[in-house]
Amino acid sequence: MNQNKQENSSLTQTKLIIFTSIFIMLFDNYTFVLNTLNIYPLNSANFGFLTSLIILLVSFNILLLTFVTNKYTTKPILIFLLIVSSLTNYFMNTYNVIIDENMIRNMMQTNLNESMDLLTIKQVVYFILLGLIPSYLIWKADINYRTLKVEFFSKIKLIVVTIVLITVAIFAFSKFYTSYAREHQPLRYSINPTYWIYSIGKYINLTYNNGPKTFTKIAEDAKIITTDKPKKLVIMVVGEASRADHFSLNG
Repeated sequence: MNQNKQENSSLTQTKLIIFTSIFIMLFDNYTFVLNTLNIYPLNSANFGFLTSLIILLVSFNILLLTFVTNKYTTKPILIFLLIVSSLTNYFMNTYNVIIDENMIRNMMQTNLNESMDLLTIKQVVYFILLGLIPSYLIWKADINYRTLKVEFFSKIKLIVVTIVLITVAIFAFSKFYTSYAREHQPLRYSINPTYWIYSIGKYINLTYNNGPKTFTKIAEDAKIITTDKPKKLVIMVVGEASRADHFSLNG
């Protein structure tokens, strides 16, 4: 009976990937869209380019997910993507930060108490609405898992279509994309989820794939010079992640 139910289901892995990619583009890219509209206002001159940019990003996400998903990994990967994207969306929108390799390093070195200091009701709302609920729907989704041959050719067709869409989008508005790439590179730092995925890869490469670290000694000839003159006492206060509400004065 379950087999017949799956065969009658119209939801395939391909459709689930497409729906998830569109959802992330529409609801997890507020910062990217806002930053882009500040440079390319929504008007008749920019409308075509902005539309092509959305198509390009959705197509790229679909292409990426098509390569890394299969019958056993589709749901876990999409759920992981939604959960992390909801949190990165919150931090980019709230703190105006980018999730680069340095931010990934800070996250890995942060303990639980420091993490709890950042927990807010707004973050919980982001997590539930944009991460937890869509993840639950994906987990409970009744997917029609077709034969290996059918899935293979379905993915091939999807890959071809997305590559064509990406190519047409870029060449149709090549003038815009040239200036976009040369003059507004920071815009891509807020693209969700591609940039945090890239940042994780870069962090892993810098942290685990470099081999043992070597240190170079400098100023080995430095000496302490004693003098009878009065010494100055210097106090340096460093606030790496300081917040106003943690200060006793003016906060």
